[in-house]
Amino acid sequence: MIWPRLPVALALIGTFVSSSLLAQTVGTQQRFLEALKSRGYYDTAVEYLDLLVSDPACPAELKEIIDYEAGVSLIGAAQTARNPQKRDQALKDAIERLRKFVQEHPQHALADAARAQLGQGLVEQAKSLLQGIETKTPEEANRLRGEARKLIEQAKQDFDVYEKSAYARAKQFQGKTIDSRNEQLVKEREQAYADYLKARMFAMGATYQLAQTYAKEEKQRSDLLKQAASDYEKFYEKYRDLSAGFFVSFLPRVCVCRSLGRMPRRSISSRKP
Repeated sequence: MIWPRLPVALALIGTFVSSSLLAQTVGTQQRFLEALKSRGYYDTAVEYLDLLVSDPACPAELKEIIDYEAGVSLIGAAQTARNPQKRDQALKDAIERLRKFVQEHPQHALADAARAQLGQGLVEQAKSLLQGIETKTPEEANRLRGEARKLIEQAKQDFDVYEKSAYARAKQFQGKTIDSRNEQLVKEREQAYADYLKARMFAMGATYQLAQTYAKEEKQRSDLLKQAASDYEKFYEKYRDLSAGFFVSFLPRVCVCRSLGRMPRRSISSRKP
């Protein structure tokens, strides 16, 4: 509920109102929303967004993305939930909100990002289905694996759309010289490159997760793990000179190699940033 955290919310509002008196209303509301999410108040953020739906003072451009913002917040809530039931419900609600946004605003600038988040939600749902599968009967395990597989295959479709869009945006900057003083263009270029790299990571991660929907003795599992390992290796070799912070996202590559009974050729930590 939002009310037990109302004092915190009011304190945050006071901070942003006092420091952003000249900001536009939509800017202030979005900053407040980001403050809630950054502090882990995802449930409160969703309730705040739902209040804005009927608020006549809420700008149209913010109302248009309420389902997107709610979906992102709900995924955050799912990732931090300790209760499995609450986690599953948050994921279900997130997928519904994100799918609604994509269906109603397919041409919106955030539509592709929504698809990426939708894919992430579907993957998390699949992982939830596979938890504790070793304790299930063979029939029940096969059923759960089949359901998880369908979710990840749906996610891969969303990731594919996101990757194609990100690639198209990144390609527009390829070979072009941009004046470093043009902050807007520099920002757009960096965002396009970052989105493409993230899209590739999502796609490779989905391949790894798809492998988990098969039993250890099944050939499909081994083949998918080999594909994921190869994709991670090629990606790492191509982008090895990125900052050290980005290397954290290559840990799944190590997991893939271990799942195959081998270690990476060289340790990630031994590479130059």
